[in-house]
Amino acid sequence: MISFEHDEVDHLLMIGGGGSKPAVQLPHYKYAESQRLKGLWCTNEHSIYNISSRKWSNPSIIGQCIPPAYDFIIEKINNTRAVLFGGVETDDDDTVTNNIYILEISISTVVFLAVFSIKKPEAIDQWPVGRYAHAGAIIITRLDCPMLVISGGRDENNDTLDDCWIFNVTQHSWIKLDVPHSVSERWGHSLSSFSMSSPRYVWIITVGGKCPSDSNYITKPNVAMLIELVTNSKGEWAVGDTLDTNGMNNEEYKKRYQQQLQIGGTIWLKEYQKPRKGDTADIEQTVQALMKSLEEKEREAQVFHQQMEQKEKEEVEKDQEIRRYCHQLQEKDMELQEKDRELQEKDRELQEKDRELQEAPHSERKKEEMEKKLEDKMLETKKFLEHLQQKDEMISKKIQNYNYELQKMKKELEDKESEIQKLNQLLQNKDKELTKRDQILKKHLTQDELKGVHVAAKNSFLIHSESTQLVNWEEYGIRITIPQGAVLPSDTVQVTITALIGGDFIFPEDTELVSAVYAINTSKPFLEPVKLEIQHCVSIKIPSHCNFSFATAPSDKTPYQFKLVNGGNFVSNGCYGNIYVSEFCLWSLIEYVRTSISFFTNKSYYGQVVREVRRPGREWLIKFLLSKDLNALKKHINEKFKNNETINDLYFLFEEENDFIEFCFDKPCPKGWSVTPYDTPTKVSQRAIDDYGSMSPPNFPQRLIKITAEPGEGADKYLNYPVTLRGIKSDIKKLNIVLTTDPVDGPTNHEELLNTSDLVGILDILKKHGYSGVSYYDLGLHLGLLPRTLNAIDNERGDISNHFRICLEKWLQQADDVKSKGGPTYDTLIQALRKIGENAVADGIERENERAAHCAVSVGDSLYVWGGDQADLPEIHDSEEKRRITSIIQHFTPSTGQWITRGTAGTPPLGMKGYCCTAINNQLYYFGGKCGHDNCFHNSITQLDTVSLQWRELELTDATRPVMRRGGGGMISFEHDGVHHLLMIGGRGSKPAVQLPHNKYIELPSGRWRTNEHSMYNLSSRKWSNPSIIGQCIPPASHFIIEKINNTRAVLFGGRETNDESENTFTSNIYILEISISTVFWQCVKKPEAIDQWPMGRCYHAGAIIITGSDCPMLVISGGEGDDDNLLDDCWIFNITQHSWIK
Repeated sequence: MISFEHDEVDHLLMIGGGGSKPAVQLPHYKYAESQRLKGLWCTNEHSIYNISSRKWSNPSIIGQCIPPAYDFIIEKINNTRAVLFGGVETDDDDTVTNNIYILEISISTVVFLAVFSIKKPEAIDQWPVGRYAHAGAIIITRLDCPMLVISGGRDENNDTLDDCWIFNVTQHSWIKLDVPHSVSERWGHSLSSFSMSSPRYVWIITVGGKCPSDSNYITKPNVAMLIELVTNSKGEWAVGDTLDTNGMNNEEYKKRYQQQLQIGGTIWLKEYQKPRKGDTADIEQTVQALMKSLEEKEREAQVFHQQMEQKEKEEVEKDQEIRRYCHQLQEKDMELQEKDRELQEKDRELQEKDRELQEAPHSERKKEEMEKKLEDKMLETKKFLEHLQQKDEMISKKIQNYNYELQKMKKELEDKESEIQKLNQLLQNKDKELTKRDQILKKHLTQDELKGVHVAAKNSFLIHSESTQLVNWEEYGIRITIPQGAVLPSDTVQVTITALIGGDFIFPEDTELVSAVYAINTSKPFLEPVKLEIQHCVSIKIPSHCNFSFATAPSDKTPYQFKLVNGGNFVSNGCYGNIYVSEFCLWSLIEYVRTSISFFTNKSYYGQVVREVRRPGREWLIKFLLSKDLNALKKHINEKFKNNETINDLYFLFEEENDFIEFCFDKPCPKGWSVTPYDTPTKVSQRAIDDYGSMSPPNFPQRLIKITAEPGEGADKYLNYPVTLRGIKSDIKKLNIVLTTDPVDGPTNHEELLNTSDLVGILDILKKHGYSGVSYYDLGLHLGLLPRTLNAIDNERGDISNHFRICLEKWLQQADDVKSKGGPTYDTLIQALRKIGENAVADGIERENERAAHCAVSVGDSLYVWGGDQADLPEIHDSEEKRRITSIIQHFTPSTGQWITRGTAGTPPLGMKGYCCTAINNQLYYFGGKCGHDNCFHNSITQLDTVSLQWRELELTDATRPVMRRGGGGMISFEHDGVHHLLMIGGRGSKPAVQLPHNKYIELPSGRWRTNEHSMYNLSSRKWSNPSIIGQCIPPASHFIIEKINNTRAVLFGGRETNDESENTFTSNIYILEISISTVFWQCVKKPEAIDQWPMGRCYHAGAIIITGSDCPMLVISGGEGDDDNLLDDCWIFNITQHSWIK
């Protein structure tokens, strides 16, 4: 799955995967059941999800689309390009592939640009083997040369691969990287890239996965590994330092990170200042080499053309020979049929004679048997006649009942017809009344009859009986929305509007006119109320918007006396008011002249309250910013506080000239919370606001407040703190600060020091893994507490659980000799548990963060990992324990090197294994996946806000939806016309409810289905669609990777493909997709015979896109599972531009 943006709307694109049998097999996609895993269906289905409308769609596929595949990687190069590599392709057979696909993505199409038949360059002799369950990522440099990095996975023998490659997307060439086994020898993991001080210095982060043994997860300290990649001006890549989980948490890592940020562009500057003479010679040599290569290509093309002509001649001759042979076979078959008829006739005559000979001596006995049969037959006939009589009686009764019901219905129908006639008569009378009134109105609204007014303009509009229509006279500030049903199908209504800019008008007391006056009449009355919108045309301030009212006046005499009309609406940030009306006369907007507070342009002030999250769920910084220019203040906030949230607006006047506004923090805080202002008292003077506002560029006075939360026993989860405002006049008397703690659940970093705020989490973890605390005394001794402390705890009141709690509190407070034992960390706790024989509890804590078949998604300078196959996850559809585990997400920040376990709110997806995930801005989108029990797959879409960590269900799983329930596919997002869409492709899952045309669906021996279905979802309209597929589309496939290159391009690699003969293949094909709102164009990049440097076919691998500043995106893949379920231990980079791999 990748994301792309179209017309400022984000979309998700999911491609391929393995899962349940599809409920619907969409056209243009393939669905095939895996030969390797019974019941698993693979697909190359493409699904787009519009995050704004929350609608699905399926793009058209152009080019050489990937077959049904899963466990490939797909990485986004830019908003319209992606690269796909590897996976298990299920077309005719399950094939672990090493194909590369370049995808060009739009809102309606995905174009696959296949990388195949590339003559081996002299300098390149490498190509990674086919693989699946590998990982990949894109490196984007500034050299217009994106790189795909891959690592690990499994090959066609299911052996774990131990390699790492870089693929040059521009040059289509691979380079193999020499990375440690601890980084690349794994499958089912994830790979992510981060560009550091320069585009030539990249960090690759590998997370999770499984060891070569299927049953073992990658364990600490290798759960997360960081490797440094460095490239020179010639595009040669080298591997730098490698850090494990321990290394990423020490001070050296943080120091190195800060150094890389500081040196910034120094590397670029030095390289630019180098002499350029050698570069010119290199360029000339390169041009000559390319010209020579081009001539060779042209000669090869001529030879190939001649070979094709010869083959076509041979094919014609073969066809003629086959037709002659078929004709001979037909004649031979007719002769054999004739002989067969003759033999049957002979046989029939012999049987007849034999029957006559047998019946002669037994004719008497046969006569008796016939008589007996006849009597039995007559008895049966008699019974049948009696049955018919009974049935006839039943039918007669039913007919009587039916006639009675029919008469009853006729009577009801007559009554309703009579009622309808009465209603029609009432409507006719109403129509006559309205027509008469309208005629009177027309008479008074003609230019000659409008006395005492000044006419600005007059315009007419025709309204037909179509869908909702809009009369938009923007020049004169009026709009009328006519809903469907307001005009009869046979009618056309003329609306005439006269804009008046003055006249003999009388308005209600304490009001003034703030718009034009509009005389509106219609040729026929509308049958439904219409929406009238009028624009104000005076300079006003936003606080008074709420005081606008609508005024109307009958137009049968002058002067025109206006009255107020209730029911209108005026939004706080707009200039149009609206009201629903059934009759027309003279309409206008008036403003109520306030007496309590008068807002003057030069005396109004504004405030904005901005919230910055310092530590999620623990610490916030609240900023009160003040100004007399609201627009300048908002612009300043948007530029300076992009990652902050504006939570309150304030409009006010000072009570006295040169007075102060004071923020009062005199209310008590709930338990566990503290509110601390930086200044006491917290005041700002009117003169300070005026002086700051006169600066160029303008500056704004602000006051800062720090808020902290310390969760614990009895602590409140929510803060609702009122801040009283003094010294000002405003409708707002108090500002309420509303916050909630972010529950932290589970160990984050085993070496990180813990404190008393972690007590509840530690108790929950120990209870989860079966430790009751009975042996707390022995545990306390091994944690560093002295006997006298434990004896004092033993003498305390309360039960064992209370004593255990106090023991842990002392440990967290670092009492006695706790520091000498290593301090309060999960590591020291695990060691102490093992020393007292609680190995099962210790093992459970260590397994907390192990996982596979998950997705890692980067948002800005953060990495999020959720779900996946975990050791302690209940394999059931849903439960409280399962929701507790799936409500946790792991958050990694490279700048600190820390992993944080964060709790989420709302309902997480049920499909937590093999799902698709992509990011749009601060939102994560999850599609499909598997529950973990039986063959239960999903087609749901769920959104996670990374700021609030709130889940939002956009689409629930629906077995009848024409979007196959599946996992192991791919999804990317793209934007079209400001609307974001999701595109889902392929996968394996449940039987499709509908098999869509142009998509393929293949049932696997396991009962699952594999597909190449393309589904699009519009996040704005929340509608589904299916794009057209152009080019060499992937067959039904799953467990591939698909990564977004740019908004319209994506790349897909690997996976398990199923062909039309239900044969599964672990593919190493690369697919390049070009995506639009209606089509997906596929280009398949297969391993050229002349190139050895190509990853093997695989699925369950991982991938990521590296986007450099050179527009040369790279796809990185690693690990996965190859043919025969071999775990792959390798990492590759694919150059999407050059179509080459580097290991």
